[in-house]
Amino acid sequence: MESTGQAFAAHHRWDRNFFLFMIGLIWLGVIMGFGPGVLKHFTGERQDNPLIVHLHAAVFVAWLALLTTQALLIRTNRRATHKKLGGGLALLAVVMIAIGPLAEVAIQVDRFGTPRSRPAFLAVSIFLMVAFAGLVGVALKRRADAALHKRLILMATIMIASAGYARWTGKWITEMIGRDHFWGNFTFLYLGVNVLFAIMVGYDLVTRRRLHPAMVAGLVWLLTIQLISVWLYFSPWWLRFCTTLIGH
Repeated sequence: MESTGQAFAAHHRWDRNFFLFMIGLIWLGVIMGFGPGVLKHFTGERQDNPLIVHLHAAVFVAWLALLTTQALLIRTNRRATHKKLGGGLALLAVVMIAIGPLAEVAIQVDRFGTPRSRPAFLAVSIFLMVAFAGLVGVALKRRADAALHKRLILMATIMIASAGYARWTGKWITEMIGRDHFWGNFTFLYLGVNVLFAIMVGYDLVTRRRLHPAMVAGLVWLLTIQLISVWLYFSPWWLRFCTTLIGH
């Protein structure tokens, strides 16, 4: 590892495994969170979702699969192929940003009037995409800075995996502290991904003894988004707006 003064070391020998490990944790949260529901759909135990929801899921899985491929290409020093596939990652990002809120609108329209109806949850879906778009946009613009690029892409992906982790750990959190108040819902939604962010912070402190400035800015950005989304979720005016938005 090379370091001069306060400069952030771009590379460390552990990086080749760490970033793949973190992507593996994202896969774990997604599979554990959504896997049981997918099985129930196949067995007919749960009502099917609108088509756009399946498209959204397919695009997200494609993003995660391509990100995994990109990390493996870097690990095996196939950088030319990595660069060629970068355009595909950018295209998938645009599609996800567009389709994410539309899928949530379709879900809320479909569930309106049922016990699972939560129109205000649009705050979470919309602001997840805002968070994702901000980080990915900077990461793509600054892709020549490898240390910045891979951290922001990883953070953006962790953030949108929050739904998987919330589904996985949500029952335990709800039983312990409830989710019908601000901090209970904040914990329900974001505890899992915030643990992953904490792992990233710990890794940089161990390997570089400091944090990348872009990661610090990214964490502030994500925490702000998390707080705003939960605040909106509990705001009566937001519920009225979302109910009108879905046609009721």
